[in-house]
Amino acid sequence: MLSAPVQTTLAEAVPLREVSFVVVDLETTGGSPRDSRITEIGAVRITGGERLGTFQALVNPEEPIPPFIAHLTGIDDRLVREEPPIEAVLPAFLEFARGAVFVAHNARFDFSFLNENLVRLDYPPLEGPPVCTAKLARRVVWPDVPNVRLQTLAQYFRTRVKPIHRALEDAMACAEVLDALLDLGGRLGILTLGDLREAVRARGRPHHGKIRLADALPHTPGIYRFVGRDERVLYVGKAHDLRSRVKSYFYGDGRKKIEALLGEVRRVEGEETPGGELEALVLEARLIRRHEPKYNRRGKTWRRFAYLKLDPSEAFPRLKVVHRAGRADGCTYLGPFSGSGAARLAKEALEEVVPLRSCTRSMGARTRFSPCALADIGRCPAPCDGRVDPERYGE
Repeated sequence: MLSAPVQTTLAEAVPLREVSFVVVDLETTGGSPRDSRITEIGAVRITGGERLGTFQALVNPEEPIPPFIAHLTGIDDRLVREEPPIEAVLPAFLEFARGAVFVAHNARFDFSFLNENLVRLDYPPLEGPPVCTAKLARRVVWPDVPNVRLQTLAQYFRTRVKPIHRALEDAMACAEVLDALLDLGGRLGILTLGDLREAVRARGRPHHGKIRLADALPHTPGIYRFVGRDERVLYVGKAHDLRSRVKSYFYGDGRKKIEALLGEVRRVEGEETPGGELEALVLEARLIRRHEPKYNRRGKTWRRFAYLKLDPSEAFPRLKVVHRAGRADGCTYLGPFSGSGAARLAKEALEEVVPLRSCTRSMGARTRFSPCALADIGRCPAPCDGRVDPERYGE
């Protein structure tokens, strides 16, 4: 057994020209990874558009090959009778694919078949996610092609090798299609492995014309703002990688709200947060409160949130429930709470353990009036009748 599984993930910021891909195609006895068997493995290893090697092996499935499969692929029982079983072929394939990103056309099929066999034979499964050239084509060339079948894409890109339902030939055709898709994708802003994974994962209609709006953003944690034509902030979000996250919106998102947002956005601003995710979370909340962006759900409901405010400039400060936290006003705020009720419960709990007055009358240092019942039972320091001065109260 190999000492380590095939590497299929790299640093997201690695340029695609530096990434090694292994483009794989399988022929099988059927469509179910659990109930069917592999009859042929074909693979091509490429880096920077250069083919570095190929792998091809027929596999004895140790079960009859259905006639329609034999007719489709040309692989029949007689052809594989003397070939090795899958357990004898997998080690060589894993060694060939080591350190490369897994690619296939309709990748879920090939990826699932290989992992089903790897797990059954006590190998660690391949790491995902795989790169699917069919999904990538939907991002890059749709609707310039009638469909994203491998045969159609091979004709569209005029590949030298044509798919013929044999593993190596189909893998070689797929490798040429991948190279052409990456060339087109590069012009649309798909430049790194992270960009590629986002493009493959995306759904909905892509907005390639606006991908360049993310070019000035760094690959660092922070917050981003989508700004509209009238300079109004439309949306505020946070991300571990600002550029990759913002680009992912433009590759396509099926949600109607995001479609509408992308139609309005004219500029994207970013702000790094050296303090990491926590700083980004706090800054995001402040910006949503300040701008109330129409595409942030929290922006529409922010006025319902509440805070506890303590103003140290007062002679005898008390906790107050407010709906906005002031900036640079010298006050201390606790929150936000989900609403005024939750803030009042927190206020009452704090007043149980901290000697603060709870009356609402305005008080100066010399203000005097009759104490309430809370003073009589020792739950208020009672500055109202002079029992405590401002200095002792502040302690």
